[in-house]
Amino acid sequence: FQAEDGIRDAQESRGLGDVYKRQVLNCNASYLYPSFKNGWIPDTPGNRNEILRRLNNWNAICDSDPTRGVSEAITRYTDNKKRIAIWIMGDDLANNLYDDPVEAIRRVASKFNKIDDSGIPFIRIHGMAFPNNATFNPVEFQNMLRVLASENYGAVVVESY
Repeated sequence: FQAEDGIRDAQESRGLGDVYKRQVLNCNASYLYPSFKNGWIPDTPGNRNEILRRLNNWNAICDSDPTRGVSEAITRYTDNKKRIAIWIMGDDLANNLYDDPVEAIRRVASKFNKIDDSGIPFIRIHGMAFPNNATFNPVEFQNMLRVLASENYGAVVVESY
């Protein structure tokens, strides 16, 4: 999934331009760019292309439970001065014998996701599901995304197969 910081404005109004940054982690909180672990990957066309290239060859182990990765993104990148968007992307949800991923992420998000004076949250959690024929728990994964997005002012996109 990705954690993102900043503002993306189609119009370069007020001279802001593109003040958009990103970070890419997997469900086990492994970073695609370990050297940027304590910061953001600047958004440039070259970095976007490099992220896509690296993602195609990234073999980080993932246990199909986004709890660790989302928790890492929330705790490391939330500062209640800037808004962040977290995108959870995947196809499946592992059966977790110890903790329900929705409850685990809900506990972390509730500690950090504060509402500013104008009623806007600092964290938005979005989801994208792309199930396939090898997916074991697509409905559970999609339901997890729906709940987390609903509670954290996000949106969900589900691709059919």
